[in-house]
Amino acid sequence: MTFIRLFTGISIFLSLSLLSNLHAQNIFPPLGAVGVNTTTPFYQLEVNGAVALGGSGFNLDQNGSNSDLTHLQGTARVLIGWNRSGGNGETDFITNTLSNLPGGFSFWNYSSSGVTTNLMNVFANGNVGIGTNNSDFGYKLAVNGNAIFNKIIVKPYPWADYVFRKDYHLPSLDSVAKYIETNNHLPGMPSTDSVAKAGIDVGANQALLLKKIEELTLYVIEQKKELDELRRQVADSRRHRSQ
Repeated sequence: MTFIRLFTGISIFLSLSLLSNLHAQNIFPPLGAVGVNTTTPFYQLEVNGAVALGGSGFNLDQNGSNSDLTHLQGTARVLIGWNRSGGNGETDFITNTLSNLPGGFSFWNYSSSGVTTNLMNVFANGNVGIGTNNSDFGYKLAVNGNAIFNKIIVKPYPWADYVFRKDYHLPSLDSVAKYIETNNHLPGMPSTDSVAKAGIDVGANQALLLKKIEELTLYVIEQKKELDELRRQVADSRRHRSQ
């Protein structure tokens, strides 16, 4: 009996040792956190390394078997899949937000010095915030910082070519001068205070600037006509005196 017990103990020890060597970096407890390539998982599932997800079970196509998302309601969970837009091969992140909460997706950076920085947010209403987690701005894209574009197109805005129509009333230069003296800015243009408070609508401001350029062009054309008329009168006067 002693020999059997000793042999059994050695067998169990060897089995546990081999199992420990084979899965030294993994932990699969019946309860608690699961760790893959780590024996000290902090989260319910922690993988130290790359993870590949895929297969037909992740197809969230509207016509697929996984298109029903009612199981997410009221859970605040995130579902990851693909083809939600109808077979375009995209990766989909679908989140269910609780009532009266902005929800969505947030991207953060945690530095080696322990500083947490919010990088970008995609809110449940479709608004995107870069460098800000404020969802109350009311814009589809809010950027807290500088932005650079190779090209930007803003539309639609009524363009200012109506200034050249025959029925357009061109303000007199005297009235423009009086307005500037009173308000310290051009008629129809935003004031310094309004720009400081609300910023500038780029599309609308471009249309306003074009309007002022076109009005200025009309003033110049009118001034040229008057100058040409004065030159003609001077030339006629000299001709009469020479006769």
